[in-house]
This record gives sequence, C-alpha cells and structure tokens, in this order.
Amino acid sequence: MRAVNAGALQYAPSISADGRELFFTRLIDAPTGSTPANLSQRAPRRTQPVRRAGARVSGARGFVEAASLSPDGRVLYYHAFEGGHFVIDLLTRPAALAGSGSACTGADRPAGAR
Repeated sequence: MRAVNAGALQYAPSISADGRELFFTRLIDAPTGSTPANLSQRAPRRTQPVRRAGARVSGARGFVEAASLSPDGRVLYYHAFEGGHFVIDLLTRPAALAGSGSACTGADRPAGAR
C-alpha cells in the first residue's frame, strides 16, 4: 500500500471483483485549495503489490470522490458536486476492456445518464 499512501489524504477505497484493481479518493492540491479526485491502480497479479502511484480516472472531473466499480468492471459509480449540489454519477468502459484496468471514460454512457 506504499504506492497508494503517498503523503496526501486518501480515503474511500473500493476493490474490483477480481481483486486486482483499486479505486480510491485522494485530495489533490488545486489553485483554489484541495480537491478530491478519483484514482485507480491495477496490480499485475492478484498476489503482487501495486508498484506505481494511482492514475486519475480520466472521465471524472471536478469535485469527485468515492468511486465504486460494478461487479462486471464496466460501470464506475462515484459521488460528484455539480451545479451546486451533490449527485451520484457514472462512467462506463466497453465490455472488451472491463477488467483490463483501462480508463472509464463515459464514451458509451447509457442514455439519460449525467
């Protein structure tokens, strides 16, 4: 967990069904102060540790936190502050990439999703 606990406040961990992908929230210093961001890391194997710092989830921008991945690895739900209030939002990734550690971008977001 040394790669995750990198000197900033980390919270709201969530692990994928296969045990290899970790999502968590980290406070990121921004020009206006600290802002939470969703990050993810993927271990090469379930029994191997993560060796790099988390990568920011590319499709989730602004005040976002507490990401949670669906069991099939295709939908990432998270908490966001939008338009002056808090909402639950989601990002998706194609079925072919589920479980690969590839970014959730929202490119194939279901109709009616934020």
